Amino acid sequence: MVRLIRAAIPSPRIQRLLILALALIVTACSRPPIEERTADSELFRGVSFVGMTVTDIDRSAEFYRHGFDVSISEAPLAEIKNLVRVAEPESALPDQARILRSTNAQLLMMDFGDVPHEHLPGAVPVNGPGIAHICYQIDKNKDAYGRFLAKGAGTIGDPEMVRLSPISPVIYAYAHDPDGIVLEVEHVNMMFVPDSKTQGVDRRIRHVSFATADIDKLLNFYASFTGVEKPRRSGRISSDKLDRVSGLPGSEISMAWIQLGNLELEFIQYHSHPVEAATSPRPLAAPGYNMLVLDVSDLQRATERFVAAGGEILPEAVVLEGKKLIVGRDVDGNLVGLYSADEASPMSAASFAYEPSA
Repeated sequence: MVRLIRAAIPSPRIQRLLILALALIVTACSRPPIEERTADSELFRGVSFVGMTVTDIDRSAEFYRHGFDVSISEAPLAEIKNLVRVAEPESALPDQARILRSTNAQLLMMDFGDVPHEHLPGAVPVNGPGIAHICYQIDKNKDAYGRFLAKGAGTIGDPEMVRLSPISPVIYAYAHDPDGIVLEVEHVNMMFVPDSKTQGVDRRIRHVSFATADIDKLLNFYASFTGVEKPRRSGRISSDKLDRVSGLPGSEISMAWIQLGNLELEFIQYHSHPVEAATSPRPLAAPGYNMLVLDVSDLQRATERFVAAGGEILPEAVVLEGKKLIVGRDVDGNLVGLYSADEASPMSAASFAYEPSA
């Protein structure tokens, strides 16, 4: 009888997996259905790229290649220069540009050469305002955090990674690259992130994070623009563990999320460390993230919805790979591009084999 009872008891490893699976089910049940927190897929194909400026493109490309195994290719520099000229007519122009591509999303990295950075603002801090960080999520066995640190990343909060919740399979850390640009690293058992169509993916860029002085205003804009019925939202969050990640003692935040095709948009407001809304656009030559370019099926319809939601369209459009790219600013002044890429183009969100899981 004792043997039968012992045989019926799962091993400790199976017990842990069952507890974790139950926790994930409970957590998932607290979220709106995936179709209610996902952008209108008939209009929004996804995110084409997120723009960023660095001061040494060779150093930065190697930093992200080593830390997260991104592939690196040359970007169409003449067209990128034109995009910068339209977005910021008085700006200097980049002299180098590269695409850093991961499994589900990509970054457009620009280097403005000899522009004197001491006269420009530094990278956006954890609490904003602006595009504050990119989240890199990877299987825990890959140790991306350790690899970033080995390439010169600086710690922001606790040097040790933090598990915010005992029911979460994720451990977190904020760090910054050699230019001070914030990155979030999440180590996770990727078997619990079944988002890949092809399976076997061990990493993804999870989200791009907008830190704002008014989360309701910015979230309402993006929900209206993208057609999201019920963005996923948190209440006010505060804990010692959050302080350890953010590096800001006494952190109290509100958060929200919208799934936009291949990439999630995160919105965060630090009530404990408030920031003033930007009074002028952030210079494109300043180190940090600086634009979000969306791949849409109908450029005119997307433009109309952008304006109806409260965004501003800049007077001149850009041509990228022979297709028009409309440039605008959201209600916080963040630069947003609207673009209908050919499906075969590397700029197309359709080129990524990723879809959100329920």
